[in-house]
Amino acid sequence: MRDSSSIARPRSSPRAAIPSVSARSILMAAAFGAALLMPALLPGQAPMSSTPVQPAISAMGHGSVSVAPDRAQLVFAVETRGATASVASRENATLQQRVIAALRAAGIAERDITTAGYSVNPDYQFNPQTQEPRIVGYVARNAVQVLVRDIAKVGTLIDTAIEAGANSVGSLDFMSSRAEEVRREALQLAVQRACEDAQVMARAAGGSLGQLIELSASNTRMPPRPSGAMMRMDAAEASTPIQQGELAVEAMVSARWAFSPTPAPARECR
Repeated sequence: MRDSSSIARPRSSPRAAIPSVSARSILMAAAFGAALLMPALLPGQAPMSSTPVQPAISAMGHGSVSVAPDRAQLVFAVETRGATASVASRENATLQQRVIAALRAAGIAERDITTAGYSVNPDYQFNPQTQEPRIVGYVARNAVQVLVRDIAKVGTLIDTAIEAGANSVGSLDFMSSRAEEVRREALQLAVQRACEDAQVMARAAGGSLGQLIELSASNTRMPPRPSGAMMRMDAAEASTPIQQGELAVEAMVSARWAFSPTPAPARECR
């Protein structure tokens, strides 16, 4: 009888899978390898450039121009005291109105008179018995700022205001109506001196001055010159003398020119 059991046959082993390499993978590997070959930059190090650095010469210039002032600005104040705030305030208003009227009569335009401050405060006195301050009255103060366009009248105006009731005069400043013109003259002089200094350096280095690369200026606003006068008086004395002197405006500039190693005739700095 024939054996019906099946005969086991060996199975063929599966073929090992071969991974495929795409073109994209090849390109990525090539780029990574190229990056490894590039020199690394230190922190803060700029990339190398093939453009040569142009030599330059830097210089600073100072210019100063003086001018006689032709205007003045000062403050007239009236200070009064009273048992109550109302009394001190009323008396102050009366006196300050007289001062303003006197200034107007002396030729000062209304637009040139401006209130600079007003206050009413308690007047304290220390009590040695209670060791505490106590109110003994009130102090009122009204100040007006006056622009004098004719500087020759400053002394006379001070006398006029005091006679009318002003008992404090201060903040006397001298100014010039040519402030902007003088400022530009100082700037021009500063640039000229910077250019002259740069040319001296260029010749000393064996070359010449090239084109202007950069030019900047600092603040050249001409401030008013304070006289430092502060007067408090009860009555007018002799005519008040005023010496205005001169005003000075100063300018500073910083400039940079290209440097040429070839000597050339000096340019005109103006």
